[in-house]
Amino acid sequence: MLPSLPPMICKTLLLLVLLVCLDGVNPGESTSVNDDDERIHLMFILTNVDSNWHIARRFTIYAESLLATTDAAITIHAIVDDGGKRHVRKYFPESVAPRVQVVFYDRDDVTDQILQFVTDMRSHFSSSNTSYYHDAIFFVGPVVYRVLPDTVKRVIITDTDLKFLADIRGLWSRFEQFTDEQVIGLAHDAQPVYYHIFHKHRQANPGTRVGAPPPDGLPGFNSGVMLQDLEKMRDADAYRNVLDPKLVAQLADKYQFKGHLGDQDLYSLLVVEHEHLFHTLPCNWNRQLCRWWERGYQDVFEKFFNCDGPVKIYHGNCGTAIPEGDGTETGGDAGLEKAEL
Repeated sequence: MLPSLPPMICKTLLLLVLLVCLDGVNPGESTSVNDDDERIHLMFILTNVDSNWHIARRFTIYAESLLATTDAAITIHAIVDDGGKRHVRKYFPESVAPRVQVVFYDRDDVTDQILQFVTDMRSHFSSSNTSYYHDAIFFVGPVVYRVLPDTVKRVIITDTDLKFLADIRGLWSRFEQFTDEQVIGLAHDAQPVYYHIFHKHRQANPGTRVGAPPPDGLPGFNSGVMLQDLEKMRDADAYRNVLDPKLVAQLADKYQFKGHLGDQDLYSLLVVEHEHLFHTLPCNWNRQLCRWWERGYQDVFEKFFNCDGPVKIYHGNCGTAIPEGDGTETGGDAGLEKAEL
């Protein structure tokens, strides 16, 4: 029989055993994901960091601003390659756990999981086999509910070219404003992208809301900041049915739609006839900075780009510089301002 030990020594030994067991664990492979009311679930994709320093620099701004603006408990779901995983661990190390937990998903494994969906959709929402958004991983958004564990009921999905100015709790609270039917929350695209893409339909249907600017139009969405109610997606036939490849093809033909921006094209097409599925986020939760589409659309550009109220998240899309707090700009990526980014 082993001799009894003082309680303090027992606690110390137990802690040492736990540390040894947890050392080296890959959260994406062997830890469970619990969804409780206190944790925010945040998902992003981080790949090609080793070959593109612009992506690495933008992620630094993203990670540092997120941690600086909240003390919320967050579970991060990171779809990564090897370089992305190292970079995520750099800014969200084990030392910030348990407040910030990280679960990794291998980019290739996720791609394999959604490949059939991508094959069905890509012809409508990618301009060429070499375009930036032809990559299968950019179509994961609509089927995230298949990728994340069923224990995750809600998630915020973002690009990584963001700068947080407000607590992410405020964004998470927007879920409480969803109607019973709404499953996705997105801000309008701040440029006349879909005003352009829907131009044939608009010419044939003067006065249509399709592609028209806010507040009364359907200007399309930007998927840089997105809320998804995964529980509803899994349970609601209404959402899964609209992803039927034949129905999507019919909708694209009806509206003469040919996109080039991956999953956000799908949302911008679906909302035309399924507006009840979407919750519109205020523009200040995704303050897009790109002005590429001002070229050729000066007469209507500001109707799309205008955004009143304090900025809560800056989105430096198409490589646009993100303002510092004092009004100066930093982080611009010269040469990246392309229509498809």
